Amino acid sequence: KYKGLKATDATSFDVLKRALRDVVSRRTAVESRRKSLKKDIDGEARRITLLLEEIETPLADEKTKYEAEAKRIAAEKAAANQLRIDKIQARINSFTIHLQGMQSKTSTQLQEDLNFLLDCIETDEFNYEEFAGNASNTKQETLESLNAVYLEKRAAEQEQARIEAEKAELAAMRAALEKEKAELAE
Repeated sequence: KYKGLKATDATSFDVLKRALRDVVSRRTAVESRRKSLKKDIDGEARRITLLLEEIETPLADEKTKYEAEAKRIAAEKAAANQLRIDKIQARINSFTIHLQGMQSKTSTQLQEDLNFLLDCIETDEFNYEEFAGNASNTKQETLESLNAVYLEKRAAEQEQARIEAEKAELAAMRAALEKEKAELAE
């Protein structure tokens, strides 16, 4: 109604002043009513908020409790799984124990280790689960390593025995020659 008013003379100026008073009065009334409503709304909002918090707090506590329990269960499962894995790995590693100190063993001792290991492998019914391939590889590699060292030791021991036999034969020949030489010298 008052939009676009212009003051071009005293009469239009009076109209403009009345219009301005009216608009200011309405605006301040609206602002006053807004503040009044805001107080009522804020009070009601506080009341509703308190009611909601009474519901929210136990729900949040229950959520926290559930999450903590779920975390505990997950940690328990992870620990149990790690224990299972450690048990399997220990079982797999038990096959490699025969490799320890094998360089200092005789071929007879290595043959005994080989036989024992073969018996263990043949009678092994342990469930290696997802590590079955690794277990199989470890068993095979251990057998191959132990067998290779056994064959080397046996060959070295046979060679040593041959050398000792030759030495003994040479010593006997030397003794016979010395005896013959002594007999000839007499």
